[in-house]
Order: sequence, then C-alpha cells, then structure tokens
Amino acid sequence: LPLPAGHTHNHTYTITHTQSHTHSQQTHRLIIMASQTTKGEERVAQMAALVEKVQYTMEVADSLPTLEEFVAEQVKDQIYHLETNLAVLKIYQYHPESVKIPVVVQILLKSLMALPANHFSLCAFQLSKAILRDPQVETVFKIADLLETADFLKFWALADSQAELLDIVPGFADAVREHIIGLLSRTYQTINKKLLQDTLHLPLDQLNTVINERGWKRTVDSITFDANECNQPRAKKLAQRVPFDSMGVILQSMTV
Repeated sequence: LPLPAGHTHNHTYTITHTQSHTHSQQTHRLIIMASQTTKGEERVAQMAALVEKVQYTMEVADSLPTLEEFVAEQVKDQIYHLETNLAVLKIYQYHPESVKIPVVVQILLKSLMALPANHFSLCAFQLSKAILRDPQVETVFKIADLLETADFLKFWALADSQAELLDIVPGFADAVREHIIGLLSRTYQTINKKLLQDTLHLPLDQLNTVINERGWKRTVDSITFDANECNQPRAKKLAQRVPFDSMGVILQSMTV
C-alpha cells in the first residue's frame, strides 16, 4: 500500500519470522505458537495470501472485515500473524472512518507479547494522531514503555490496575513473564529468589512450580539459571601496544 502524504518508508512492511531468538520458551513470537493446530496454520496461510492481495490490488473494502475477524481469531486461539495486523493498521490510515479502537488495542497487545522483537514499534508507526490520543491506546503505550525499559515492578503495578484492558488478550501476562525470564537468564547467572518472585509477579507456590519445571538450581534465597552464551564470564583479552619507535630496538636485539 502507498503511504499517505507526509509519510516515508523507513521499514519493510512484509515481515518474515525466520529470525532466531535465544530463549526457546518465547514461542509467541513465531507465526504460530508451538501448540497451534493444523487448522490454525491453514488460517495463517490464508490470511498471508489475503494480505498480499490487499497490498498489490488495493481491494481494501471487502478485505478489512475478514482481516479484523482474523485479529479476533488470533486473540481467541492464541496464534499470531504480524502481517495481518500491520495490514489492518495500514488500512486504518487510509480509512479513518473504519477505525475500531478495540482492534487496535488487541493488535498492540499481541505485538508486545512478541518482545523482544520490535513488532510494537512496527505497529505504532502505523497509528494516526487521533488513534494515539485514545485513552486505551495511551495506556498500552505506557505499558510498552515500562516493558521496553525493563521497569517491571512499575509494569506489574500498572498491569494490575488495568486488568480489565489486558484481560481481553488471553496469555498476555504469561508471554510477558517469558520475556522477563529470557532477559534475566541472559543477564544473570544467579538471582535473589525474592527479586525473581517480585519481577515475575508470582505467588511463591507458582514461582516454585516455574523453578521446578525449568530445572533451575536453588538455594534458600537464590536461583541459578541454566548456563547460556550470555550469562557466562568471558576472559578479557589484553593487548599491549608497542610504539613504532621501539620496534627498531626490539628487532635489533633479536639479530644480535
């Protein structure tokens, strides 16, 4: 789709999902979650074909309801297709009279579930000033800012106060916890158990379940994550620079 006046392309709108991610548990960022059925995969393929058709034929009026319906399916069935969501937001740019704020909110929340991928930024770029001024959209942006700056304690406080808004997308809190676990496990070898509990916003029994399921080592007050390429100490390589003027003296001493 062409851009409206005053906008320029600064990214590709057809996004592939072949990039690898370091934490195997964050399956939400894939086009289809690992547990999705063949029927869900077929729906994603159908929507991918429809999105391509909309991009190249401009058959927008008939396609928008179908695309919006698939956004609802993504929420209900806990699947994910970024291209469909970007196409909906792009159509909203050209047809502001068709904007549905609940659909926008669902798309934005689904994109946050794909963290640390930059899907939220890709979606945010499509939004008009009128949409950005909506109170629900403003709240989602506050949530996104806290997640992207890793201010998790404030995030959970805001999330608790906005439970009604976030509950429209099942699995949101679990997806955020997967993102947090991935970030912490890449940053720390060992973490205080109480800090981990607060950061994941879990009661103690549920935290112990997570620890047991993942096989993390524990002491009374600390948790040790599995080793990975990011949380291991690295040997420092020290390089000694020899001034050019000294090279002659060194070479001369070697020939004596």
